[in-house]
Amino acid sequence: MRIIGSSLLIFFIMATTLAEPEEMNRLSTSNSVYEVTLVDEKPLECCPYLKRFTFNITYKMTKQIGRFTLGDAEKRLRSIREIYLKGDKLIVKGNLRRGSAISVIDLKRRKLDDFFWCYKPTSSPSNRFLVYIKYFPPHGLPSIRTDVVLIYDMKRKPSENRVPVKGYTKQPKEQVGLPIYPTPYVKAKAYLLSEQQYWPPSWRYDVSSPFLWSEDEKKVVFLCTHHNQTYVVKVDLSLGIEKPKISELPIKIAKKMVKPKYLGGFKLDLMRGSKKDRILFADQIEWDGPDHIIVKPEEYYLKEEIRLPVP
Repeated sequence: MRIIGSSLLIFFIMATTLAEPEEMNRLSTSNSVYEVTLVDEKPLECCPYLKRFTFNITYKMTKQIGRFTLGDAEKRLRSIREIYLKGDKLIVKGNLRRGSAISVIDLKRRKLDDFFWCYKPTSSPSNRFLVYIKYFPPHGLPSIRTDVVLIYDMKRKPSENRVPVKGYTKQPKEQVGLPIYPTPYVKAKAYLLSEQQYWPPSWRYDVSSPFLWSEDEKKVVFLCTHHNQTYVVKVDLSLGIEKPKISELPIKIAKKMVKPKYLGGFKLDLMRGSKKDRILFADQIEWDGPDHIIVKPEEYYLKEEIRLPVP
């Protein structure tokens, strides 16, 4: 009986602990003009899994404190991951059920300047630019499930960060930013191409690594897989974000990149027609000098770090 009673007591303590609400992540950021802190989050009445977030904005010169609230059923925000400042703009990276939501808030007017959905948003070193993958519904038609890389400039107006789309008075939340990759979308200056529905699955572009910015913000490097081949991709933005110059270098997995204990199986797979020497997905990517990168692959049979040239 003592054992049973102790077990019940332990269970009660654990259940009580689990029932306690999570402490809110009080994110904060500041510059010479503003200090912004996330001070409150509440579930929406219509859908408790979505939330409304409240920020305190301190104007350092006057010591005045203002408030800004973000989140409704249309925006579908579940949590806030990161906040940072670029001049008079507060950039909020939020989480959807799948994907990210970017809010650009004008602190001078205390007004939401822009809002859009995307995948893998990555800020440039100065926070001026965001590069990301165009959002598409997780369960959408195969014809639209290809990765289009877009860029957003915080120094531009919202209208200048969009490709004009015929037939819309207000563009969808996923059609924001200027295309910088792949080439067909850059040339067409489009978010969707009508011929997509006729392309075979192997044509799909799949960004297979995080994005990597150069310190001068003139280059973005990443891995992308299409036509059953992974490439190191470099997008040169020296001429401006509307004139990206794309370079691609196919990856060839050499035997020296394979862990010794998996080398036999790797060779056998190649003999059977596997394309393991052409496909690579990376968890991390970093610079190793101006012309090379180090990638940390997802594949268990590859070494922890692989050095690759940048085209």
